[in-house]
Amino acid sequence: MTQRGKERGFSLIEVVVMVAILALMAGIAIPLIGTSLRIKGKEATREEMGNIETAINMYYQDTTELPSTLADLNTDPGVSGWDGPYMTTQPNDDYTKDAWQKSYYYDPSYDTTGGSTPNSILLYSYGHNGQDDSNSGTSLDYNNDLIRVISYNMIRERKERVRDELDKVNAAAEEYDNVPGNSYPTQISDLVPAYIGVTYQSDEWGNNYVKKTGANQFISIGPDGTQDTADDIGPH
Repeated sequence: MTQRGKERGFSLIEVVVMVAILALMAGIAIPLIGTSLRIKGKEATREEMGNIETAINMYYQDTTELPSTLADLNTDPGVSGWDGPYMTTQPNDDYTKDAWQKSYYYDPSYDTTGGSTPNSILLYSYGHNGQDDSNSGTSLDYNNDLIRVISYNMIRERKERVRDELDKVNAAAEEYDNVPGNSYPTQISDLVPAYIGVTYQSDEWGNNYVKKTGANQFISIGPDGTQDTADDIGPH
């Protein structure tokens, strides 16, 4: 018999078996690839959300305000002290969108208690399915979403430092007032340098401490720089 005569093709059964095996392999591989891509997407999104949190802190340190939108981190919104861009990005990389190219939900006045007093920033990615699963009722669906709650610690810490200074300023003012012939000081400069150092004249936002309206007490006029508004800060 010749060599050619020994050659033969696949039988129909062999072809069917091979197709079945390939289909089975594809059925296993495709979900694994999808899962791998979702994991990579979550990792990239979490990393970017961390970078956004850092950028928000830098923005606040420079402006004493929170960005109204995420775009404000790299585009000057006309706020005093802005010194961005604060996000380092690659060409064609939009940091306002997650790994699935869906815009982040950003709320700079979020209340974790469900009340009406903001205490945090909420940064939210709807995950690979692009849907808000927080009310889905199943933990599996909810895990599609990525949530980052950023505490107002940066604001609280600055206010706490101001209160610490005001404790010393007001103690110095009382000492000044107790000196025979003196009356309660009307301005912070009355206390410098005999009662307090020059570093105690102004708050974290560069505003001089002022005498509270109608009271013998020195206060900070707060981040907004205006006296007798809601963000004024007093001593402990």
